[in-house]
Amino acid sequence: MKKFIVFCSVRSGSTVLEKILDKHPDVLCRHELMIKPNENTQINENFLHYHKSFDEWLSFLETKFSNVVFGFGVKYHQVNNDILMKFIDRGYRLIHLVRNNNIKHSISIEIQNHKGIIKKRTNISHSIRPVEQVKVNIDIPRTLYILKDLIENKRKYTSFLTDHGVKAATVFYENLFDSYDLMGKNQPNKKVFGKIWKFIGVEYINPSSPTYYKTVSDNLNDVISNYKELMEAISEKNLQEKFTLLKDGA
Repeated sequence: MKKFIVFCSVRSGSTVLEKILDKHPDVLCRHELMIKPNENTQINENFLHYHKSFDEWLSFLETKFSNVVFGFGVKYHQVNNDILMKFIDRGYRLIHLVRNNNIKHSISIEIQNHKGIIKKRTNISHSIRPVEQVKVNIDIPRTLYILKDLIENKRKYTSFLTDHGVKAATVFYENLFDSYDLMGKNQPNKKVFGKIWKFIGVEYINPSSPTYYKTVSDNLNDVISNYKELMEAISEKNLQEKFTLLKDGA
């Protein structure tokens, strides 16, 4: 059985990546299964409430989906090193999804509850229009904490995978799409998805455009009312590093 996990931090683009993977005819890709079930969760697949042990849960999934290439999303905060190694030891291929710009990543996390700021999840419709832009005043100390935590976690798991010789497919959030405009659908990067299809062991198909529309300018100064103060704080805390130590990836 071929199986994989999409491993990443929150706000890294995993939902849209998983939706594109799930459109491949030979792939079944769930979203996060290591969470409390809700109306969108297949409750028998959920680990935390319906299975006695982690190994029992994985065996259940592997039996249920043995006829497809099966995968699902796993966030950094949902695992420890031992659990991550269990995935690897059981033959799960690991797609390491990384949002390389840590500053934008931390800001995305901080303002994710502000409606319409980052993205709008919607069905395809020709009537879709970008939402009206509203500037928000973000919590600078909290954003700095998030930024430091992101940098540390990305380095931690990158080092862990390297130290244990795990052949993960590193995919950068910034490279998932060739275009990402305010009015049209995103255009997936065919080269990147070609590498992903090969890595998980399925034939190449043109990746389907997701039903996600961008609703905000890439210029964060258009979104954050105290952007200048934030950048000054980042400079003062010596956190100007925008990129992780990762150099290679799809």
